[in-house]
Amino acid sequence: MALAPGFVLADPVTPERLLNAGSAEEAGNWLMVHRTHDANRYPPLDQITAANVGDLQLAFAVPLGELEPAGFGVGGVQTTPLVNDGFMYLTEGHALQDRREFRDARPDRLDL
Repeated sequence: MALAPGFVLADPVTPERLLNAGSAEEAGNWLMVHRTHDANRYPPLDQITAANVGDLQLAFAVPLGELEPAGFGVGGVQTTPLVNDGFMYLTEGHALQDRREFRDARPDRLDL
């Protein structure tokens, strides 16, 4: 959905989309914590296979930048990202929300 030149919004997440989270139309999205209501947690994508999984490498890392409570230091956040139309939504320490754009996942194009 285009908003203005240079700005893009993801499609709204509706109850119907959540009910159909396991469908082929939503294969590239992760709209809720377990991906589907039956907690499948497996995306039906085919870009990573048994034949090429050994060739995977880290392409980039993005610091979340929040300090953890109780002195755990920087970078101890564990979260389940939600993905909608190429936007990744994360929670950081202290329940702060963050949105990153990964539709064009070059490090210089990330919505930091």
